[in-house]
Amino acid sequence: MKVILTFFLFLASFLVQGQQKDMDSIVESKLIKSTHLEADEFIGVDEFENLYYLKDNTFYKKNKKEELSYTNTQLGKITAVDIKNPLKILLFYKDFNSVILLDNKLNELSSKIDFNEVLFSKNVSLVSCSSNNNLWIYSQDDSKLYVYNYKTNKVISSSAPVNFREDNFVPNRMVASYKNCWLKNENTVLEYDEYSNFKQRLVLNEMQLLNRFNNCYYWVKDGVLYYSNLKDGVFKILLKKSITIESFYVLNNEIYIFDGEKIFVFKTFKI
Repeated sequence: MKVILTFFLFLASFLVQGQQKDMDSIVESKLIKSTHLEADEFIGVDEFENLYYLKDNTFYKKNKKEELSYTNTQLGKITAVDIKNPLKILLFYKDFNSVILLDNKLNELSSKIDFNEVLFSKNVSLVSCSSNNNLWIYSQDDSKLYVYNYKTNKVISSSAPVNFREDNFVPNRMVASYKNCWLKNENTVLEYDEYSNFKQRLVLNEMQLLNRFNNCYYWVKDGVLYYSNLKDGVFKILLKKSITIESFYVLNNEIYIFDGEKIFVFKTFKI
C-alpha cells in the first residue's frame, strides 16, 4: 500500500507540474497527411493502414483497395468496438447485452455472445478482448471487472468492486491490452492485470478521451492533447493546425485525429 501511495503522489505531482509548466513539457508534431472521412465515429487504424469507423450504425473497414461493412439491425446500436486484433474484431451492443466477433473480412466468427443467456449472466457496460478466447468485462451489477472465457463459458478471474479503490467510481470507458485493463471515469484511471488484480490508480483530471500505446497514456483535456509515460512528466502535444478533436487513435508513434470531417495523421518529437 505504501508503494502504491508513493507512486500516486509522485504521479500526481508530475501531472500538476506538467500542466503548470507547459513550456518545459512540449512535444511538437508534424502533419503527415489528411484524408476526408464520412463517419459518425472514427474507431482507429491497424498495422495494415485499414481505417475503421461507424456510419449510420454500420461498422466499416476501409483501405485504398476496398471497403467492407457489417450491419446487424437486430441488436440495436453499436456501443463500442475493439480493433486491437484485426483478425478478431469485437462489436459490443449494450442495449442487447451482446457481443459479436468478426474476422478480417468482417464475417462473424461465431454466433453472438449473449450475456443474458450464458452462465456469466451479468449486465455488461464495458467489454474488450483479452488474451486467447477471453474477454475483459465490467459489470454494472456488482461493479466488478471480470476475465471471461467465451469458449468455455467460465469466469477466469474477477476483481473486488471498483468502489473499494475509489468511492462512487463509475467507469465510462475501458482501454485494454491482452495483459492489462484500464477503467476510466472523468478524473481517474484504475489499472488491473490479467488476473483482475488491482495494480495502480492514476489521476488525470477532467480528461475527455483516453488512449494508450507503448506504455504511454494519451488524453484530451479542454481540446488539448497530452501524453505521459509516468516517468518523464506530462507533455502537451502541439498541433500545427487548429483541430477539434472528436476522437483520436495512436499507433506506431503516429496520432490519428478525427475532427468530424477529416482524419489528420501526425508524428511527434520533443523540443
